Amino acid sequence: MKHFHLIVLLAALLFVACNQKPSKSNSLSVAVTLPEGLQPQDTTEFIDVFRTFLEGPRKDLDSLAKMSAAVAFTTGQQMSEQQLKQYLSANTAHVDSIMHRCIDMTIEGDFTHLMEVLEQERMNVFVHPACTTEGILMYDAVLMTLYQTLLDNNGNPSQEHQQKTLHIYETEEVLLAFRIFTDNGTGDLDYVMEQYGYILVDLLKVYRQTGNKEKAIATAHKLNDFHEARFGSDDELYAQSVKLLGDIYGEYQMTAQRDSCYRIYNKLSGTK
Repeated sequence: MKHFHLIVLLAALLFVACNQKPSKSNSLSVAVTLPEGLQPQDTTEFIDVFRTFLEGPRKDLDSLAKMSAAVAFTTGQQMSEQQLKQYLSANTAHVDSIMHRCIDMTIEGDFTHLMEVLEQERMNVFVHPACTTEGILMYDAVLMTLYQTLLDNNGNPSQEHQQKTLHIYETEEVLLAFRIFTDNGTGDLDYVMEQYGYILVDLLKVYRQTGNKEKAIATAHKLNDFHEARFGSDDELYAQSVKLLGDIYGEYQMTAQRDSCYRIYNKLSGTK
């Protein structure tokens, strides 16, 4: 009789176990202590970003025209069709494995290593078949959060944080410009151009904060030209970018150039 009850109990336990459905888990390991400034919802968002590369729609690797340009851009190498297919296949498998590792590191709370891996893999991620413009920006947003969490001192950005942030903005500017000119058949050109304008504004802010006169002026000109090309010289955004360029010239005591910009702005805005 005892054996009968034992058999029933084992059968019941087996039934329960077999009917439990596996589920995705974004939960941190029990022993993980989050760094100050990082919240559990941040780690959940990190994992969601990594999963977009594993689970999101993928471009056809046989569509080589755009991918060839992207690979040449990120690797600095021109490849034959056969070499390109081999590279893309290997890189896809590599990035997939990296995204699995990033999920594991997030769950385990290994954020310093996670930051290092994300930095190393940015260009490989750019030519992953599931990488969209939004995807690379979300990927970079994870890095920016890690910089703020791991590199700052009591909320004050460290020099290392500032340098790494500048590097992200500079590469994003180049990547988005690349997509505007070579990858505009994906249906998200308006989104790419919108984000490109935001990146120029971010870059300009950093250059002004760090006193980089030459790059601040060059970026202000680039923003001015971008707004004129996209919206036309009658648009308010273009007028505001002309005024901004004048403001920057004024910061560096370049009064003749400042006054020239202000005259154009006054004419555009109807101000005497």
